[in-house]
Amino acid sequence: HRIQISDSNGGSVVLCLNGKTISCTTGKTIQIKSMNSKDLTFTLCDCKGGGMITHAEDSGNGSGVDVAYSGNINNTDVAKFIMYNGCITQNKGSGVYLNANTAFTMYGGSITQNGYNDTSTFGGYGGGVYVASEASFTMYGGNITGNYANKNGGGVYVNADKTFVMYGGSITGNHTAGSGGGVNVNAGTMIVRGDINISGNWKGTEQSSASNDNANNVYLSAYDSSSKFATIAIEEPLTGTGSIGITTKTSVATTRN
Repeated sequence: HRIQISDSNGGSVVLCLNGKTISCTTGKTIQIKSMNSKDLTFTLCDCKGGGMITHAEDSGNGSGVDVAYSGNINNTDVAKFIMYNGCITQNKGSGVYLNANTAFTMYGGSITQNGYNDTSTFGGYGGGVYVASEASFTMYGGNITGNYANKNGGGVYVNADKTFVMYGGSITGNHTAGSGGGVNVNAGTMIVRGDINISGNWKGTEQSSASNDNANNVYLSAYDSSSKFATIAIEEPLTGTGSIGITTKTSVATTRN
């Protein structure tokens, strides 16, 4: 029912979708699992265009690409996913799910129409991309759009001590029933620069849309269980034409501290 990429000696796997579709009936469509703390890299491309990683209609919950925690004792990113193009779509969980000590670098392609209608304890976060504690996500290009989370983080949910770095691409048209229609930074730091677009995301139902009343693009929580504030840092000038709407859990102070 799925493709599992796993090797006790590490290594790398490159998959070109070549315009084809990989469809799963249950669970994770593709899982990357490093063994014995050895580096393992999975690279996705699509030379023809139109290739998809998806779930069959009426299938159970499951992410499109799951980058699995492998009991790494060195606290480094050993399982890595690199995406150049292709489409991760219509999965009934996160489009990409990053467990602890994993990394995802996105240069292109699209993550669209994925998401949770899951009310369980561990479901409902990060419709497009879920970033667990001690995982990292760097976005240079591509689109994260039209995803949904019934708890928090319609496009991206960041629950990490590391960072979500966005140097390019767009996060648009995502929504959540909770907080962070576009991005929910529950812990850690989101770093932005360059030509990026985070707009048109909202809090509410699928039938509603982003308006002045329910626009919800980037949400910063007050702090996590370790009292670490969630932050957004502008590393270099933003060169895009739009603005980034920020929502904070508590009121923004009018004076320092």
